[in-house]
Amino acid sequence: MGGISWSHIGKGLTLSIFYCIAYLSLWYLSFNQWFLPAGLRIACLLFLPYRYWPYVLVGDISALLYKRIPMAETYSVLWSYTSPFVLGPMTAALIVPFRRKLINFQQISKWLPIIGVTASIWGALTNLLANQLLSGPDSLSAPIRLVYLALGYYQGILLICLPCLIWLLRSRKEFFTGQFSRDLAIAIGMILSIYCFVIFSSTLDPSIRQSLLILMIVPVAGLTFLHAWRGAATGTIIVNIATAQTLTYTGMPNASDDTVFVAQLALAIIATALLVLGTMISDSYDKARRLGMSERKAIELAKSSFLSNERNLRDKVVYLAQMQICLDDNRKQLVDLLKEHKQYTAAMLLNSEAVKHTQWFESQAAALYPIKIEERGLYGVIYPDNFTQLWAGNAEVNYALRGQPRIVTTELQLAAYRCLCNAFALLSECAPQEYQVKFRVWQRRDIRGISMRMIATPTTSPRSNQASVLAEAELEGRTKAYGGCVRRKSAHRIDFLLSESISIASMEEQPHPDAARRSFL
Repeated sequence: MGGISWSHIGKGLTLSIFYCIAYLSLWYLSFNQWFLPAGLRIACLLFLPYRYWPYVLVGDISALLYKRIPMAETYSVLWSYTSPFVLGPMTAALIVPFRRKLINFQQISKWLPIIGVTASIWGALTNLLANQLLSGPDSLSAPIRLVYLALGYYQGILLICLPCLIWLLRSRKEFFTGQFSRDLAIAIGMILSIYCFVIFSSTLDPSIRQSLLILMIVPVAGLTFLHAWRGAATGTIIVNIATAQTLTYTGMPNASDDTVFVAQLALAIIATALLVLGTMISDSYDKARRLGMSERKAIELAKSSFLSNERNLRDKVVYLAQMQICLDDNRKQLVDLLKEHKQYTAAMLLNSEAVKHTQWFESQAAALYPIKIEERGLYGVIYPDNFTQLWAGNAEVNYALRGQPRIVTTELQLAAYRCLCNAFALLSECAPQEYQVKFRVWQRRDIRGISMRMIATPTTSPRSNQASVLAEAELEGRTKAYGGCVRRKSAHRIDFLLSESISIASMEEQPHPDAARRSFL
């Protein structure tokens, strides 16, 4: 336990040292209108566990003491030694309610504009009040300085927190991810072109300069619409950096650039709107993706259910075939016994009944599960007369078969067989005298499938029954499960389509038991 505690303390002290160094480094790169240490403070308080907050505050206080103690003679000792202990804890007190409400980084990304605006105004007010109450630097135009400080804090928060969120949410799936690098490069090129024109054109009117700086947000809008929140966040960082590079550094405290300030304020407002818009687009995409995943999962579940049911039916047919073999063996023994007792007429009659029983069993077993489809294919099980008599009755069935069923999996052939049976059940509502069945097996690029059209010649008006309703529901569900669709343009015509990817793994073919071969082949 002691080892773990000392390890935690060592990590915390290391964090304090690095935080202090980073704070001071960012201070030297900052302006009133672009204050990066505020972003570092908010990022650490937002993304680090609570147990490291004391070390963050120690690093924050140390950095501020380093900067303000030399100013004790200029302003006041009370301000120099006391104010560093105010700013960090006051900001931490503001972040606590947000941390309690936001449980993950994705929620933080949604609330970042609100967090940034609130923290920037709060930080600017705390700074100015501390200066006023502790005899620190005074400003004659406190409201104007408040706006400058708040804008600088907000710019710093966006510039530091957004890269952190992009990294923390890097595994989040977004759309058009393959094109992001290309679109980002185009946006950077456009922003860089505007930046170079502003920098190297020293004779530009201030209003034109402001307009050009604001124009840099246009590529960010494009990234937002193409890549949602990630595009808005990345574009905002780039524009933020580019705008900051146009600031005139004077080395004087409280210095400002009024021309760039107007552009920064406009860019901050527009960037906030784009971040909100990007969040909304990302949420809409996530909802659509979740719905799509749920639909795919439901289709996979339905397909798995159909396949499991077929396997169960196959097992039952094999079991019944084994029973049929036992009956045939017993019947053969009985025939031999009758022949031994010179009962030839009875033996011939028994053989005749055995043949009829075998034919009846084969037709009924094929209706339960067409096991011949595994060797003869789809066309081999729908063409025989016993299939036609079972499903069409006395009606005539004309087949038009195109393509080779062997190019598709047995699973898809079996699904087509079941769909055909459902189609017969549906069209039988109108007691047709003739069926026209057209099958076509096709293949295009990496997709292959089976399409069918069945047209019935009715003799009566269709009468719906429970069997036809169930057949229609099963037909609809099976076609969807196998990447297809079904259309019924009239009561006498049904079209359906089934498809599969060529790369899909075929349904595992189980070895044909001797019982099945002896019974059906």
